[in-house]
Amino acid sequence: MSKEISRWIVSLQKYANRPWYIPLVGFLALLDHFVFVIPTDALLISTVMLKKRKWIQAFLWVSIGSTLGAVLVAYLVQVFGEPMIQWLVGGDIQTEWVKTRQFIDDYGNVGIALLAFGPFPLAPGIIIAALAGMPLFELGIWTLLGRSVKYLIFSWAATHVPHLLNRFWGVKTELKDLLAAAREEKRAQRKANPVPPSPSPKTPL
Repeated sequence: MSKEISRWIVSLQKYANRPWYIPLVGFLALLDHFVFVIPTDALLISTVMLKKRKWIQAFLWVSIGSTLGAVLVAYLVQVFGEPMIQWLVGGDIQTEWVKTRQFIDDYGNVGIALLAFGPFPLAPGIIIAALAGMPLFELGIWTLLGRSVKYLIFSWAATHVPHLLNRFWGVKTELKDLLAAAREEKRAQRKANPVPPSPSPKTPL
């Protein structure tokens, strides 16, 4: 995750108390299917840590947002074909995503749920499933299943056993980047707004 993205997320979290913040996080989970730079896992976890009483709401918004993004990508691929794939990821999926194609062939619809649950990019599986003609409803159901289980675990862990999150592959690095950006933001704020020295008590005459 780039420092610019980390700083942007830290700046965004200043608005965590706004009613639109959690729905916005869900929309960013949708958007990530098109830009591939939003650390959805870390964003969800940090949101839950900021809004512990709304951890169920956060995991639902992110799960649904990510699922809708996957379905939208599949729909656009089915409608526009190769030009849409080139716009999304570029390259030739025939040579770059052989393992993903084989995984989908081996596990079928369940493979989509496993990809949605796992730490690996979901986009190749969604595009391959769309090209194979998987109905959008089925793709959405299996994606929602995988994402819901994954984000339920992450959200519950963030509120109950946050130290275990460092054991999840990929999440540790994203959280480390966010924490570093948050510390950098605090240092910048202290430099911009230094605390004035306390006045010394006057000696009585």
